[in-house]
Amino acid sequence: MAYQVIILVIPLIISPYLTNTLGADAIGVYTYAYTIAYMFFIVGRLGVVEYGTREIASCQGDDEKLAGKLWTIFFTHGIFSILSVIAYAVFVLFFCPSNQTVFWTQILFVFSTFLDFTWVYFGVNKFKSLIMRNVFVKVLELVLIFIFVKNEHHLILYSIIMSLSYLMGNVVVLPYICKTYKFKLPSRKEILHTMKPLLVLSVSIIALNVYQTIDKVLLGVLTNETNVGFYEYSEKLVKVPVHIINSISTVMLPTMTYLITHNEIKKAREKFESTLILLSFLSFAFIFGMASVSDIFIPLYYNSAFIVCARYLAFLTPLIFLLTFNNTLRAQFLLPYHRDKEYVISLLISTIVNLVLSLILIPIFGVVGAIVGTIAGESVATVFEVIIVRKYISIAKAFKSIVPFLVTGIAMYLILWLIKPLLKVSWINLFILVIIGGTAYCLLAFLYLIVFEKDQFSFLMSTLLPKSLLRKKKDVEKTEQSE
Repeated sequence: MAYQVIILVIPLIISPYLTNTLGADAIGVYTYAYTIAYMFFIVGRLGVVEYGTREIASCQGDDEKLAGKLWTIFFTHGIFSILSVIAYAVFVLFFCPSNQTVFWTQILFVFSTFLDFTWVYFGVNKFKSLIMRNVFVKVLELVLIFIFVKNEHHLILYSIIMSLSYLMGNVVVLPYICKTYKFKLPSRKEILHTMKPLLVLSVSIIALNVYQTIDKVLLGVLTNETNVGFYEYSEKLVKVPVHIINSISTVMLPTMTYLITHNEIKKAREKFESTLILLSFLSFAFIFGMASVSDIFIPLYYNSAFIVCARYLAFLTPLIFLLTFNNTLRAQFLLPYHRDKEYVISLLISTIVNLVLSLILIPIFGVVGAIVGTIAGESVATVFEVIIVRKYISIAKAFKSIVPFLVTGIAMYLILWLIKPLLKVSWINLFILVIIGGTAYCLLAFLYLIVFEKDQFSFLMSTLLPKSLLRKKKDVEKTEQSE
């Protein structure tokens, strides 16, 4: 979660600097080049992170098997990565007559997929070492931009720095991989066996990217570019807590895979119930917190011209729970149980529902129509996934974990709704509202957990509080008991 906050904060720091140094035209050129390169990046990456994490996690405890699986995945994925680099080079050569130098610098970004070993670290639960390396690269990227990018003529340099940062983030892990895992050349049969599930998961990645952009494309085609901007700026804010909370799924995928592979089904269910408590606690705090202060936050963060985004932001907040809950089901059940087909179908269903409803509603309701289409698509995917995983989890227990935090969130919203008319729009008053809302939410949520779910309260505290503080608390309790 801390890493997600860092990578979300860095763009917020650098954006005002870039708008004043590079200018709108240069940023537009880079954004266009990056968008093109990103499509080839996605194709080259396939579903290697999801597939690789699962397969490596299932091999924990057998170093020889793990090394064999690692190099098989690397070679199989490498074929598609190199093909995507070649395809990108051909595209730039024949279809990018202007600003070719910027496009050529992006080839480093596309090539970075070839050396992507993050799935190995995820699979063996070495999150800390990987994140520390990535944070170092991100901070170095920030420093280099401030040192070398001074005006619009430094666009090429900026593009090189950005592309190299992606590549270096993967290169720095190579020494550990080569030193730890003995190289083994995979057979043709092993490569072909690995190719199928990678291609299946690649469909889900492509569907996800289409799903994330289709509403914006339709808004631009069926209404106007101004509405696209309003929707984009509202959705960006909602995606911040989504990225933070989704780190739960990233961490839990290898753990759940290991438990399910070793037939520890009861323990896997307990892990899911605990993570659902954490997910619900965080998501409903963000949902009702953001919805209640959106009309104060938007004019302060953007400006009064974007005040309409306050309404759109409030409407979009249910996505925080839907997206994180769906991602949890996929990471903790569909992928560990090798339900790749259902994983892909859930993403395709949400994309189709979103597309159909957006085509119908956007011409009538504009941005609100796009929001309804997006929420409906994600809701249908939720229902589908719950039906698939119902034999692995207790739906009644899951519902019981969610509802108390939903009620607590509504209570916080009502408290802030009563207080808000007494305060003017200012950063200080926004801060006051956040403190009041956060305190009320935590007190009500903790009161419920202490009374009805003591074990889950202990889990939540162990997750949210620093370990050093918990150790001190235990030491004090031991001292009191001995006395």
